[in-house]
Amino acid sequence: MRAVAATRHHEPVFSHVSAAIEWGLPIVGPHLQHVHLAADGRRGVHSKNGVVWYHDAITTDDVVERRGVLVTSLERTVRDVACMLPFASAVAVLDHVFRDWIELPDGTRDRGIDQDRFVYELVVGASRRGVRGARAAAAFADPAAESPGESVSRAHMHVMHFPAPVLQARFPRADGSGDDVSDFDWPELDRFGEFDGVGKYIREEFTRGRSTADVVLDEKRREDRIRRHRSHAVRWDWRIALSPRLLREHLIAHGIHPTR
Repeated sequence: MRAVAATRHHEPVFSHVSAAIEWGLPIVGPHLQHVHLAADGRRGVHSKNGVVWYHDAITTDDVVERRGVLVTSLERTVRDVACMLPFASAVAVLDHVFRDWIELPDGTRDRGIDQDRFVYELVVGASRRGVRGARAAAAFADPAAESPGESVSRAHMHVMHFPAPVLQARFPRADGSGDDVSDFDWPELDRFGEFDGVGKYIREEFTRGRSTADVVLDEKRREDRIRRHRSHAVRWDWRIALSPRLLREHLIAHGIHPTR
C-alpha cells in the first residue's frame, strides 16, 4: 500500500480490503494479493499490476485520513468488504465490528457498528453488487465470537447445517473462584468446542508473561474443569477451520453431526 501510494500522481484513497487492513479488520483467506483503490470519479484508471480500482460512487463523508493515508470510512469499508468477501470471511469482519468497541492498529479504540442499523442500510442499498451475500452475513453475525477463527468456524458450521453452538458458554468452577468459558458449546450433545489458534500460546496479550509450557498446562486444567460439565471436548486449528471439508470430518469424528 505504501509503495502504491508513492507511485501515484494523485493521493490515492484506499478502499475495500486495503482500507480494512488499515482499520485493523480481520481479513481471512486469500484476499491480500492486490491493493484496492477508490477511483473517486477519476477516469482512465484501470486495474493492473496488482492494483484494483473501484468506480463505485463515494462521498466526502466516505473518506477519512488514517496514519497519513486516505482510506474509506469504517462504515463504508465494512459495507464494501461485506459485499465482496465470501460468507465466512465476511462474517469474521462483521463479528468484529458489531462489538461495542474495536481495537485499531495504532492501539486506540473506536466504537463498533450497530448491527441493526447496518442490516437496514444493506436493505436500503438493495441494488448494490454483492448485497445479498452481505445481508446473509450481517444477519448471521454475532459479536459474541471473540476471534476470526471462531467466526470462520461458526460460519462454515452454519453453511454445512451443523447444530448451532452456544458461544462463550460459562461453566462455574467447583471452588467458586469464577467461571471457565468455552468458545462453543453443544449442551444437548454433551460437547464443547475450542478453536486453538497459535496466538493463544505465544502472543503476549494472551500469555500475559507466562511461558508456553505454563499456558499449555493452564489450558489443560481449564479443559479438565469444563469436563465436569461436558464429557467431550473438540479442538481444531486454522488448518481445519479454513477447510469446510476438514471441519465437517473433524466434527463428525467427535460426535457432532449435520442436521440435514
